Amino acid sequence: MSSLRDDEISQKYFYAGCFGLPWLWIVHAMNYKTKSKKSSGALLTQEGNQPEDLTQQECDRAEKQWVDRCRSSAIVVSIAWLAWVLVVQVFLTDIFPTELFVRTAEQGEYTGW
Repeated sequence: MSSLRDDEISQKYFYAGCFGLPWLWIVHAMNYKTKSKKSSGALLTQEGNQPEDLTQQECDRAEKQWVDRCRSSAIVVSIAWLAWVLVVQVFLTDIFPTELFVRTAEQGEYTGW
């Protein structure tokens, strides 16, 4: 069984994030940042791990492209999630039951605990 190249792993992380695990995008982007700091631009090649038609630079470029997609998608999804939470908590208070909202004692029913 051959091991995966870094760009193939990045691609799998991106698709896993698309299927309901967007926190993987953030984790992968952070991992890539620390990995690139450690390597500090040095080429790390493993013989027999990559086909002859893909050079190390092409693999690095493809990996960076997938990591950029993960980072962009994480930002978009985080902003959309935050906007959804704010809209529901502020503007849609009459539509949903009051038990679903975060409220202070002055804003709603208070149990007295």
